[in-house]
Amino acid sequence: IPADGGDEVEISIERRVDEVGLVYDDMLTSQIGYVSVVEFGKGCAQELEDILKALDENGAKKLIIDLRGVSTGYLSSAVSCADMFLSDGVIARQYDNKDTKAKWGADASVKWSKPVVILTDAKTSGCAEVFTAALKDNGAAQTVGEKTAGRAITSKYFELNDSGDGVRLITGGYTSPNGTDLASEGIAPDVEAKNDEDTSKKQDAQVDAALKLFE
Repeated sequence: IPADGGDEVEISIERRVDEVGLVYDDMLTSQIGYVSVVEFGKGCAQELEDILKALDENGAKKLIIDLRGVSTGYLSSAVSCADMFLSDGVIARQYDNKDTKAKWGADASVKWSKPVVILTDAKTSGCAEVFTAALKDNGAAQTVGEKTAGRAITSKYFELNDSGDGVRLITGGYTSPNGTDLASEGIAPDVEAKNDEDTSKKQDAQVDAALKLFE
C-alpha cells in the first residue's frame, strides 16, 4: 500500500539469469592480442577457445594473458585452458600427505602456438597458478609481473554442528610440471615488474614490460 494513501499499483517483475563473461579480450596493437581472465569458471574454457579463434582471425600473432588478481575457479577449467596452448607434456600434479594423487597431461589439442606472455601479481593464486606454471614450465609462455601467492591447495571442510560452524583443513596441493610446490612456493616471474601504487597514474608498467618481450 503506498505510504501516501494512494491507489495500489501492480508491478510485474521478470526474473532472469544473465551470463557473466569470464574472459575479455582486446587488440593492443595490430598484431598483439590481450586476454583478461576474471576466473576459471565452468564456461571459461569455451570462452577462451572462442576468443583465441577470433584473435587469430583478426591477425594477432602474439598474446598477453592477464591473470593478475585471479584467485578463484575450477581446476578442470584451468587444465582445459592450459591444454589449448600445449601439444604435450604434464600440466599439473596433485599431491596429498601420501605422495602424488593425480596427474594431468596435454592431449595435443592446441588452439594457440604463437608467443604468449602471462601477467601475474601477488594475488594470482590457485587455479591461475596451475595454468601459469603449466605454460611456463613447458616453454609455452613467459611471465611478467610479481611472484604469485603460492596458494594452489586442496582442502576439505568439516561441519562441526548444526550452526554451520566448521573447520577447513588443507589436505594437499598442486605442483608444476617441473616440480615447484604451487601450494607454498608460488611462481617467480621471468621479468619482474611492479605498477606504481599511485592509482592516478594510468601507465601499466607490467603490460609495458610484456610488450618489450615481444620486440
